[in-house]
Amino acid sequence: MPLSRILGRAVAEIGIFSFVLNMLLLVQPIYLLQVYDRVLVSTSIDTLAYISLIALAGIAVLAVLESVRTIYAARVANSMDAALAGKALYAAMMTPAGRAADIQLVQDLSTLRGFINSKTLFYLFDLPFAPIFLILLYFVHPALFYLSVAGASILVLLVVLNQLTTRKYLQATGQKNAEAMASAHLFARNAETVRALGMDFSVLEYWGGHMGKVISENDAYQRINSVFSAVSRFVRIALQIAILGVGAYLVLKGEMTAGMIFASSIISGRALQPLDQIIGAWRHLQTAWISLRRLAPLSRLTIDRRDGEVLLPAPSGAIVADGISYALPAAAGHAEPVLKPMSFSISAGECIGIVGPSGAGKSTLGRILAGGLRPSRGTVCYDKADISQWIGPDRGQHVGYLGQEIEFFPGTIAQNIARLEPGFDDAKVIAAAQKAGAHEAIVGRPRGYSAVVGPSGDKLSAGERQRVGLARALYGDPRIIILDEPNSNLDGDGQAALEAAVRTAKAEGRTVILILHRGPLLRLCDRVMVVKNGGIDMFAPTAEVADRLAAAERPQRSARPGRQSDGHNGGMSWTLSPDLRLTPGAAGGPEGSQGIRQEGDPRRDRESPAKEDHQ
Repeated sequence: MPLSRILGRAVAEIGIFSFVLNMLLLVQPIYLLQVYDRVLVSTSIDTLAYISLIALAGIAVLAVLESVRTIYAARVANSMDAALAGKALYAAMMTPAGRAADIQLVQDLSTLRGFINSKTLFYLFDLPFAPIFLILLYFVHPALFYLSVAGASILVLLVVLNQLTTRKYLQATGQKNAEAMASAHLFARNAETVRALGMDFSVLEYWGGHMGKVISENDAYQRINSVFSAVSRFVRIALQIAILGVGAYLVLKGEMTAGMIFASSIISGRALQPLDQIIGAWRHLQTAWISLRRLAPLSRLTIDRRDGEVLLPAPSGAIVADGISYALPAAAGHAEPVLKPMSFSISAGECIGIVGPSGAGKSTLGRILAGGLRPSRGTVCYDKADISQWIGPDRGQHVGYLGQEIEFFPGTIAQNIARLEPGFDDAKVIAAAQKAGAHEAIVGRPRGYSAVVGPSGDKLSAGERQRVGLARALYGDPRIIILDEPNSNLDGDGQAALEAAVRTAKAEGRTVILILHRGPLLRLCDRVMVVKNGGIDMFAPTAEVADRLAAAERPQRSARPGRQSDGHNGGMSWTLSPDLRLTPGAAGGPEGSQGIRQEGDPRRDRESPAKEDHQ
């Protein structure tokens, strides 16, 4: 149900409750009026008993309705959660990673839920009834009406001034607090690095500086808001005293009865109380309003398959990129985008290697091809169909992706391999783990596949994380497999298992894309794409790429004999070294210009796995 519809219905129904409740609030002043002007004059105990019973009945109904209104507001908050919680998390996951505002919508939902469950909401609903109470004072005596209107006008002015003077401090506090919390989250995630590098006190000082700004802005806000809150409280109490004084004067003049004094004081207090309370809770009201504005677009977000939408068949593995580019959302200060416009195609069943220097854009390209990141421009198609035509789960079952940073979600190892799929098939999980060479390591743990990992679970070594992450990528035998530096933390056995998994995928006709720094896996690639400075420098069969890079290196080495290429030389060319790594320049000697060796090369066979892993 859309948010506007949920809140619109809630406003109408809570408004009805509030109307009845505010009318029942007149029980007390009417009771006082009757006691002073009727019971005390008539000295009738029966009359006192009857009106007391009526008053108690009215107050009982008031208590029941107030309880029902509170419960109903909680139900509204729950309905809003049910309608928007999934969409808020989905929208957060769709934002580019690495931003402090990634989970802002989830936090906004929590803020709005807290506001709906608070008394501040009810003060807003009570506010429209203030004019009714003021009109009642007019019928008691016009002087009391004008006096109360003057007090209400002062309170409204205080509300406006409070908004104008505290708005900038509230916005600054929210922004700086978000930055401080993002920093704290990052430090907590990297606690081992912080301790190992002895950064404890530096981190505390750095974070303390952020929190100092938050405290400073919050202190300024609280000072101003507390002044307005105190002034409003003074105005309300002073007004009640003035009403009592003016009422007593009017009684002495014979224009009012004694009971009207106390009734008028209570009625004026009811009229001004919502304004007074709103000033005190102004920050809560402002943050809720800001959260509501941010959440409003979620109502138009669709995460389920739309009616009439066709479920596309499994792709064969062919990929076509047409003019794709990518720039960071806040790239105003960036001279160049992360990826420049590029177009290329990959045939089904091909094994493609993507190499290049650090920061060239290889990982960004991999995330775009996997559908994890949307290009700023251009399209990526699987079998000529734009990947946006697939709903996430429909596309995900055909794509296996292993990123550089491997994160596990709260759950067991089996659940993580199965991508949190409800009712997953154990056999498929074990098959994926065996292909990744992770099965033996998993069953060797105390709880095996049932071991809980994630933020609060068991710790896995870097190599184990990479193998389990590879198993997750291979789960369900996807048609397209994209692996970003899959061998960065693997030992000899892990490297062998990875190569076997790639060979198996190739034999089964699956499309494999390998983003690499370490060279041995390039022997398995049909073509190699060299990415430099956000663009494609070369994309050709593996042997041809090696020959062209070697040929480009020879003139440079001849022009500068005895010198290796400087890693900071912007005009430097890159070559595939004898151990199949993409390196700047050459190591010297005749082997520096050699291309990619095929399996069975005697020089390759003489290298031990341990040596290979430390190269």
